Amino acid sequence: MKDPDEQDEEQDEQPGQLERTCINCNYFFPDLRNLPTEFGICLNDEAFEPFIEEMLDNENLECCGDLIDRKRFDGNCEACEDYEECETVDLKEDFGQEFAEEIERLRDEGMLTKETFQEALLRRELRSRTVEDHAEELQDTDPQERLNAVSSLAALTTFGNEDASRLLFGYFRELPPPLTLNEVHFKMEVFRHLSNVEEPGILVPVLVDELYNTPSNNTTKQWLSEIFRFFERCPVESIREPLKKMLGDRRFSYRRKQRMKEILRRKTSNELY
Repeated sequence: MKDPDEQDEEQDEQPGQLERTCINCNYFFPDLRNLPTEFGICLNDEAFEPFIEEMLDNENLECCGDLIDRKRFDGNCEACEDYEECETVDLKEDFGQEFAEEIERLRDEGMLTKETFQEALLRRELRSRTVEDHAEELQDTDPQERLNAVSSLAALTTFGNEDASRLLFGYFRELPPPLTLNEVHFKMEVFRHLSNVEEPGILVPVLVDELYNTPSNNTTKQWLSEIFRFFERCPVESIREPLKKMLGDRRFSYRRKQRMKEILRRKTSNELY
């Protein structure tokens, strides 16, 4: 038969069981005014009873700030007989690997505060936000409504929302070559949003198709010029082969080929330095 002291040690070492300190108790409430912190108050203290609803529901600790200053203590102290073990939160399991890593980085850099934690939660929510409503807005007859949807999708893309990125890129890719001035302006505005959030290498093949399929005239001049301006900003490795191929195509005018040569010459020259 095992010694009672040995049995107590085995119970203390049970996996998943938290150390019996105030900070691990359900009644412990951290002083959120100064995160990160191990100081807090005990909600089981009758002095806080009139303020509990305001503190918990509205996260307003200033309603009894003076009282908190007098009553706050280090949560690492040994818990009393009213101890109730709190539920632990596994950030990786409950919120995902990316969020858990972001919180760990903020903590390691000493930047984990209530505000940065909430910002991380917002970014996580935006990364996973559904885009069905925006997909419907992209089919609206009002061009401004469609542009509003494009703007929203671009914003979601900056937060890593892959569904928004795919929807926005697919929408631009399916837009027909512009034939009127309104269509030119609309497509340029969509592209402005897209080019701010997508890698050049993804956009170059689509823009090459635009050059092949868009008629060259005074109406489309702005859009074609915008494409070449974008090529000038792209890494040379992403545009070298497409431009060389177009230089050998009779469908492109002498003037347009000169523009292609100029871009390649400037890019190649910069690459040497």
